[in-house]
Amino acid sequence: MSFKEFKYSLFIILFGFTRCVEINILAFSYTADKNDKNEEEKKKFNEYAERNNIKNITINIEILKYEKPSDSYSYFKSLVESLLKKEKNPYDMFFYNSKYTSIYGPYLLNLNLNLPKEHIEMYNQRVLREECTYKNELVGLPLFMSYEVLYSNKKLLNKYNKSIPKTWDELIETCKYIMDKEKDDTELICYNGLFDESEQGLYSLYQFIYSCRDSYNSTYPNPQDP
Repeated sequence: MSFKEFKYSLFIILFGFTRCVEINILAFSYTADKNDKNEEEKKKFNEYAERNNIKNITINIEILKYEKPSDSYSYFKSLVESLLKKEKNPYDMFFYNSKYTSIYGPYLLNLNLNLPKEHIEMYNQRVLREECTYKNELVGLPLFMSYEVLYSNKKLLNKYNKSIPKTWDELIETCKYIMDKEKDDTELICYNGLFDESEQGLYSLYQFIYSCRDSYNSTYPNPQDP
């Protein structure tokens, strides 16, 4: 089973085949037209259902679109939280940022009790443990993971015969050297870590802390640690 099929198999396992089921899903996006994305996801599920002879499940995906990440992160977080707290809400599933697992966790199903063990084992167990678990209960499954990268100005690096920095110490040393050589360029920025005033800025701060681990296999540091 391919990765794209994981989320659709989840629908089937949770709701079964015995009756006609309509599943309402809420998601958000600020990178794609919500109507086009809606139809694209429906088409993918319909194709999966046809391949597997599934005729009694339909999905409805409502995608809220925001132009700015600062709007989407804060509003969608509050919207989902308020919906989950209600005794009844019009949605069966939510696509959400795992950053909010601790907030949504008390209101979500424990998937360890609803999904076969072999299905759960298809996923990276470390990701499940660190991103999808609330109080030892599996409350979500990952659909995708995103990464941010640090770009280097190769033109300036080549100009001063410098290699791409691999550590923060190397970055600081290289920046100081090039900034000193380019001191007449008042618009040159040594390092832009995307620390803006939106919640994205907070993500950048967490990522910076994460990048200071002793090794790749180190656990995520607690921001409150001394």
